[in-house]
Amino acid sequence: MRHSLSLPTLGAAVLLALAAYPAQADEYGNYGKQTLMQLINDYPGRSTGSSKEPQAAEFMRGRMAHGGYQQSEQPFSFTASRGILSGQTLNSKNIVVSKQGQGSDQTLYVGAHYDTAFSTARLDRSTLQGLDDNSSGAAVLTELTRNLANIDTEHNLSFIAFGAEEMGLVGSKHFVAQMSAAERAKAIGMYNLDSLITGDFMYANGGDLSYDRASGQSVPRYAALRDHALAVAKELGITVKMNQGDKPVPGTNEPYKPKGVGCCSDQESFDAAGMPVVAFEATNWDLGPDFDGYTQTDNPGIPGGSTWHNPATDNWQFLTSVLGEERVDQRMRDFSRLLTRLIVEQTNADILASARQGGAALNQAHNAMRLSQSGMHDALSRRYLALQQGGEGVGDAQVWTDGGYTYAAPAYINDVNPAQRTHQGQIGIYLEQPLGAKTHLGGGLAYAVGYNKMQDSRSKINSQDLLATLYIHHGQGSGWWGNANAHYGRSRLNITRNIVMGGGDIPVILDRTEQGNTKGSIAGARVQTGWIWQHQNVDHGPYAGLDYSRIRIDGYGETGGSRTALSFKDHTSHSLEGQIGYQAAANQWEAGGVKWSPYARAAWVHEFKDGRFQRVDTVAQIDQGSRSVWLGDTDKSFARITLGLQAQITPRLGAYAELNTRLAHKEGKQPSGSLGVQYRF
Repeated sequence: MRHSLSLPTLGAAVLLALAAYPAQADEYGNYGKQTLMQLINDYPGRSTGSSKEPQAAEFMRGRMAHGGYQQSEQPFSFTASRGILSGQTLNSKNIVVSKQGQGSDQTLYVGAHYDTAFSTARLDRSTLQGLDDNSSGAAVLTELTRNLANIDTEHNLSFIAFGAEEMGLVGSKHFVAQMSAAERAKAIGMYNLDSLITGDFMYANGGDLSYDRASGQSVPRYAALRDHALAVAKELGITVKMNQGDKPVPGTNEPYKPKGVGCCSDQESFDAAGMPVVAFEATNWDLGPDFDGYTQTDNPGIPGGSTWHNPATDNWQFLTSVLGEERVDQRMRDFSRLLTRLIVEQTNADILASARQGGAALNQAHNAMRLSQSGMHDALSRRYLALQQGGEGVGDAQVWTDGGYTYAAPAYINDVNPAQRTHQGQIGIYLEQPLGAKTHLGGGLAYAVGYNKMQDSRSKINSQDLLATLYIHHGQGSGWWGNANAHYGRSRLNITRNIVMGGGDIPVILDRTEQGNTKGSIAGARVQTGWIWQHQNVDHGPYAGLDYSRIRIDGYGETGGSRTALSFKDHTSHSLEGQIGYQAAANQWEAGGVKWSPYARAAWVHEFKDGRFQRVDTVAQIDQGSRSVWLGDTDKSFARITLGLQAQITPRLGAYAELNTRLAHKEGKQPSGSLGVQYRF
């Protein structure tokens, strides 16, 4: 499967993926608990047909209303078959929030019912809080919508708050009936949340389709979703069980449900329609009398071992007195944490974020290599300036060195600012042979070490570059001048990526580091020519140039084998910049025993080729899916400005300071500053 991703459309998701670890991130369960407390206190007795149920539906709509979703309602009517309203026509609705995936037509469904049990002639349930059944599941559902709101997913995602579950799964049956055959076929599956507090243990069970009674084995297609949930729970350190199905119903040889299979909530509507399901609940399938999961607990403080549908026990006062408020907090926290991670992985949101961040990282590696190339060019330019000015002894130098430190900020790709920063040290040694009074031929080696940091301090690129060059310069004093150089180099790159999802208003969903090593090459040539006029100790004049470079980063794979680990294909960029500009340099004047020479260059630049990577191709190691990250078109025309100062401290020792930036470029100014020394042997 191949996907094309675009950084401009990433929005908040990329910013989250690239963000520093947020110190003020919300905690799992907080939003869900707020929902729960309002449901039980403001909307008790929200059975279908009551005045509270439509109010609760509207409340759920508001708690699920977040940016990034399309929201809709599914109203439906039916004839009640149970309770004091049996035989009457009742109205209810499902609340649905959905988001489109990035390049997929598969959908993951997540649901929970918000209604409470109906009153009967024997039991008035008009005050039933339904803390366990099912304020807990509905509350977690709202938190999941909040957590995933601003995170891009590869697959479609749909959250449903079901009405009329207690009337016989009416809301979920209606939802499934509205699905097309294609939608059912493209369903990744359905997660259902129901009754998460009272039970002794947390469970994740599949549907009837997940077990083949004839063979006595799980059915992989329908059991995979459940098995994934159990595996992720183990990874997160959350104890989650499944029904073992090892105790037969009294008087039979068969269990109520076979191993790994749950029952009795809205997931059954999806299961019956041929879709994989996972039923999340809290109960105790090892308790009798029928080992059917209806006995939730062996806690002696809970009469009869369950609280379902009982106004006297399924409420805040009773359950917190028996179980403690921490039980509510723990279940809100653990189910929210587990389900958030499951949704991220089942929709490939983590892989999507990793691929996009990988595109940004490879772009930064390219920038680091380009900076090494520019550093060598700048060293040669400073040498050309010294030769042009013809200072005492300068033109006779046979061996010279240039070394310095550069700090640079990167380009901002399509308004996405990864806040990259580069620190680079470079040293070069050059052998030069005069070919005449105004002509010098030389060659040398330059070695650069870079530390390149992204916004998250744990995402970094360490680079080492070795470049060789040959150059020639002609000119001294006024008149025509020209120079040219050709170069080739090799690079070593150590790339560490920290993928962070969430933070701030939502919990930290993912915090994972990937690492890989690769090599690359740099090749190019530059030709410049111009004219110098000397006026009142200032050399100035126009110039033009053509600068070609080819940068290649070899393909590599990240180590570790996690879901967000990527393999990168070979990537090559070609740049051909034409420049027309003007430059000026003051002739050396002496102050404090040092000869000073300030200089400046301003040029209009046009890029005739791509200039950088426009697309980064990645392969997720977990599924071998290829994902192409589009970085956007290159800005073809812009201005570049250089300001510098050279100081000749002794006839052999010099120093320099230089500032570079660009203007009128849609990807930012890309400023850099350099400090260094030069020495002539």
